[in-house]
Amino acid sequence: MGHAIRSWEQAWLNWAYPIVRIALDDPEHLAWCRARLGDAEYPRDEAADPASDPTLRWPGYVGSDWRPGHGILFVGSVHSDFTKDGRRSGDPDRIAVVATLAGANREWRDGARTPATDLRYLAATREAYAVLIPGWTRDGAFATVRDELGDSVNAIAWTNLAHCRARPRQTPNTRSSSSAWRAMDGFRSVSSSPLCIP
Repeated sequence: MGHAIRSWEQAWLNWAYPIVRIALDDPEHLAWCRARLGDAEYPRDEAADPASDPTLRWPGYVGSDWRPGHGILFVGSVHSDFTKDGRRSGDPDRIAVVATLAGANREWRDGARTPATDLRYLAATREAYAVLIPGWTRDGAFATVRDELGDSVNAIAWTNLAHCRARPRQTPNTRSSSSAWRAMDGFRSVSSSPLCIP
């Protein structure tokens, strides 16, 4: 990725960076998630899931073809398992992609922030999400919207309402097996259907 950072890409990076830095700059957030999620947090097993390090935080993704005034922002409830695919389980190719993504996340979080590190993080995130999004259970609904609009994965943005990471079906206060009802200290979101924001 050799282009100069565009203004909207810079705006996204500036928004994402504090989220990626949460473990270093806002440790109270980690305790808050742990206290409310309990056993719904993912167990740490980086061989099977390189993103299972509980200190990693995931702001989401903005595709290389997204454009202000045109691109769609898809909003989920909370990040769950990067490695899973509704068609396959434990795919080593997907696990390798997640390992690269987790490494880029740590590098951006732990090192000095420069335009070069911004570009590396942006590129790694784009490459990973473009591979991982297709096949996610949540993307079954989102893909229908993309298809109607004629957009590829590269033309969208993706984020989640919560910055914790949880196993959806084990989240406390789940109301049914078909929706991810979150109840966190007065904040509730129902994500049985996708939310699209132009």
